[in-house]
Amino acid sequence: MNSIIAGTGNLGRAVAYVLLKKGDKVIINARSEKRLIDAQEFLKEYGNLKYHVSDLSTDQGITDFLEFSVKEMETIDNLIITLGGYAMDSIENPEHLDEMLEGHLKIPMNLIRHFSKSSHSGSTITLVSSIQAQDTRDWSSLSYVIAKNALDKLIELSAANLLGKGIRVNGVAVAMIESGFAPGRDWTSRDLGDPLTPPEGIAEVIAFLTRPESQCIDGAVIPVDSGSRFSNQDKA
Repeated sequence: MNSIIAGTGNLGRAVAYVLLKKGDKVIINARSEKRLIDAQEFLKEYGNLKYHVSDLSTDQGITDFLEFSVKEMETIDNLIITLGGYAMDSIENPEHLDEMLEGHLKIPMNLIRHFSKSSHSGSTITLVSSIQAQDTRDWSSLSYVIAKNALDKLIELSAANLLGKGIRVNGVAVAMIESGFAPGRDWTSRDLGDPLTPPEGIAEVIAFLTRPESQCIDGAVIPVDSGSRFSNQDKA
């Protein structure tokens, strides 16, 4: 399959790693070419990973990314969006509201809008939400939680709007993502309820959502937090 990933953070790299191991052709995007080159070098032994530099906060940046991907792949089967960021603020001073809404709502919405025009029946779009949108326990990140709640509704409405085109839209709701992703490590020997979720575990669920075997799942946001939301530990 042909997959493109918006975002090259810890989770974006893990998704690329899992998809490359499954035989996908993968293109990653970011504004920083250095980060992209680092990711390409990091994952070079697992497949032919290509990259594209553009600013996805602009329509032109999204168009350039998609046109480059079509030129390289001919067709795009899967779009995975791992963009966003995190910030803490409160109702007394919601200083990060515009930043959070842009990263978690406006950019994903524009990516979906442009992708839907050039994709095909059977394509998938997968986004990354937060368990905080479903089970808020940390009250110190007002703008982030609001933006993630909006993202969950965007997933639902996009799935409904694109149903007739045969394009599925889903999300994963994550808690704290473990840093220090290392290809090839054993990440499966974890206790249920661990507040740190290995990025490979999240990436495996995302990969499943891109496969035909998941075609009965559409418009869903799946919790991928190792069950930590059932513990007494705070979520991030």
